[in-house]
Amino acid sequence: MEQLNVSDIARLAMLNEEKGARFYRSMTEKADSQKAKDIFHKLALEETEHCKLFASLVRQSDKSERIEQKSAAYLKTLLQFNVFPDDVEDQVNIKSPQEALSIGIQAEKDSILLYQELFNNATSEKTKNILSQLLQEEKMHLIELRHHLEELY
Repeated sequence: MEQLNVSDIARLAMLNEEKGARFYRSMTEKADSQKAKDIFHKLALEETEHCKLFASLVRQSDKSERIEQKSAAYLKTLLQFNVFPDDVEDQVNIKSPQEALSIGIQAEKDSILLYQELFNNATSEKTKNILSQLLQEEKMHLIELRHHLEELY
């Protein structure tokens, strides 16, 4: 397995956040209530902001900040099996805002695992600060999603 650095994983995580933003934008269009539309719109904007943070991390990270092979394999696995649907056909099968929120909850949990592992492997303070911010935001997303799920039931 090739040796990965923090920048490599940050680039993959950025793509993951873009996928989340697309998912939430799609759910915004699909939602039938204004409340659900507002929730998904807000989530899409927040995922877009996370993309910007990861872009910053890619620019700022030291390419020599290597990740151990075992950790790199774990990180790649987390990214590979993210739960956001890849294509529109899968999204069409989502029948309700509640189902979409449940998918979002699982994706946030996966993101927290990913970013925590990345944080654990980071050596620079800049990288750790950005990841710490992202971790806090993802944890808040998880709480928000759970709250919204309860509101919609």
